Amino acid sequence: MDNLESRYQLPEDIAPAGEVTVESDLLDFATGVLLIEENTQEGLTGETLETQVSAEDANIISTVVTNDADRPVSVIVTNREPSAVSTSLLGIERSETALVLFDTVNIYGINGKEWTPDSFYTYPLDPSDYTFDGDYGYYTRHLPAESAIQAYSFPKPRSFSYPFDDNTGRFPGGYTNGSMGASWESKRAFRYQPGRVTGFTLGVRMSTQSEHEGEVIQWGCRNSYGDGYFFQLENGTNLYIVRTSPDLGELKVPREEWNGDKLFVGEGSTGWGLDLSKVTMFKIEFSWYGAVGAQFLAYVPAGNGEARWVKLHYISAENRFDFPSLRSAYLRLFTSARTTAGTQQAAFINLYGSSVYIDGGDKGTVTLNTAALEGSKAINSTPRSLLGLNVKGLINGVDNQKAIYPVSLSAFASTPARFDLIFRSNTCGGLQYGYGEGTSL
Repeated sequence: MDNLESRYQLPEDIAPAGEVTVESDLLDFATGVLLIEENTQEGLTGETLETQVSAEDANIISTVVTNDADRPVSVIVTNREPSAVSTSLLGIERSETALVLFDTVNIYGINGKEWTPDSFYTYPLDPSDYTFDGDYGYYTRHLPAESAIQAYSFPKPRSFSYPFDDNTGRFPGGYTNGSMGASWESKRAFRYQPGRVTGFTLGVRMSTQSEHEGEVIQWGCRNSYGDGYFFQLENGTNLYIVRTSPDLGELKVPREEWNGDKLFVGEGSTGWGLDLSKVTMFKIEFSWYGAVGAQFLAYVPAGNGEARWVKLHYISAENRFDFPSLRSAYLRLFTSARTTAGTQQAAFINLYGSSVYIDGGDKGTVTLNTAALEGSKAINSTPRSLLGLNVKGLINGVDNQKAIYPVSLSAFASTPARFDLIFRSNTCGGLQYGYGEGTSL
């Protein structure tokens, strides 16, 4: 049963809504002036009917509705508290329009130009028809009924037991230390602008209450250097806010130690109890390589009929460290779910709408260039490259995070010829014709 301590209970003797007789001042209808008794010079009163919501000692104000244009009903604004996002992470009033760098919904399917799936399984020698039977398996898939993409993991309690040694290393099998994981990550690492606040938003829901030690679900932003800001749910019950940094190490803050609203029932500014099995919007904001810290927010009910962004925790970093909190401020949005053999239920996280933005940012530094062949190329049966763009891997020993965006290509031939547009993926290898893996045109 829900805890009723913070709820208002109406008295048993309360009167129902309706009309009651009350003593009211009598006014001159034409002038609106109070009528005075000549002898006593006191104001005259009389019985009138008043509409009320409830009576007795219910501490509820009567509601009056009127259609008189000369006597408008005053509106009391109940949402007087400033929102947790009314000012930026830098403490500046939000007066600029945020520039959206990335926004996606998953209604029609998975956008392969924006998302990279990944998964792993520690029993790689099991036959696939055994690993993926029924609910068991690891999946990165689209859920049309929910307009979501899902990362799903559910390993079997034991690996396949082999009746004989076939020299593959699988014999005898029957291992119980298996684990599975699945994840989604944006292909783009979103650019950074000094003095601006970068924000990531994710709408998610996930498996909860597993009580299984091997279950870990994460959602937020990260990069290949080891930088990251994200939420982490362990055992289906224990919620953490995590910052990872190659130079500063891992900061893992349990829910009980958040310096904002912990979202426990009857506590904090909202008194709301967070249920991660229900769809919830989360927001992560940071700036200046994390040197001004980062804040984590959730969009939850914050009063009677109200909802707003509520700050859960703020990581303070100002003038505290020898290194910035992030080695690289270019982060990718991600979700992941992993669990181990012996669990009684699948670990999953569903991602709905998501976005990345810069608060008041601009398009960034974009340089437009053109290139042309030095002269005509002979056309014969031997294929050759006419124009190639090869992105430099490193710049002064640092991974190149610059991006190239081809705008147009024109070609002319004096004899019948075929032109192929070819992309080579650095992640999956091989050649891709047209729009394939590794491209983001």
